[in-house]
Amino acid sequence: MVKFMSLSSGSCGNCYYLGTENGGIIIDAGVSLRRLKKVLQEYDLTTDSFSAVLVTHDHLDHLDPVTVSGIAAAEKAQTAEAGEKSVRKTRFVVPAPWTGFTEKLGVEKAQIIGAHAGQEITLTDAEQG
Repeated sequence: MVKFMSLSSGSCGNCYYLGTENGGIIIDAGVSLRRLKKVLQEYDLTTDSFSAVLVTHDHLDHLDPVTVSGIAAAEKAQTAEAGEKSVRKTRFVVPAPWTGFTEKLGVEKAQIIGAHAGQEITLTDAEQG
């Protein structure tokens, strides 16, 4: 079964979760990391519950820079702790003009997909969690 949950909607920030029992994606991350974690917890989910963040368009109520930086920093810390072990990395699908901005937020270039209007993006099973 596919779950779709509105975690936040409106001028205070937009954020949605789309997923199955195997994992999911966040559509827009326009809320603070603290709020994102709190709302996910209400649904028995964590930041490990999604493997990608899809940003629909380039407005800051759809992408909170501090949230993106926080997700990237947490994954870098997990990688440092894991040593040689593989750590899942969240993919960030953003409007193509925002790829440089997203990289400046601490997201590794390999994790960023710059999407153009009408472009089809496919995440592999490994990327979907």
